[in-house]
Amino acid sequence: MPWDVGSITAKIVNMFHDVSIGIHAHNDCGMAVSNSVMAAKNGAGMVQGTINGIGERTGNADLCSIVPTLALHVGSNVSCLNNLQNITT
Repeated sequence: MPWDVGSITAKIVNMFHDVSIGIHAHNDCGMAVSNSVMAAKNGAGMVQGTINGIGERTGNADLCSIVPTLALHVGSNVSCLNNLQNITT
């Protein structure tokens, strides 16, 4: 669940503060986006996903939802922040 992913990510980031921690979530229980956002909010430096969440089994984390959420609502430093206004207006 997202709250577990958040707290576990924070612990791992604190343990391995010299490396970038990432997440690769599948959409079991419909939580891939939530789990990815919580991981990023708690220090994960990389989020893996696919466009529209298309992937094996139940799918992957949907980058079309994650990137704007991190940029606009979480305040994360995403590399495409300047380009978001071109696709959201």
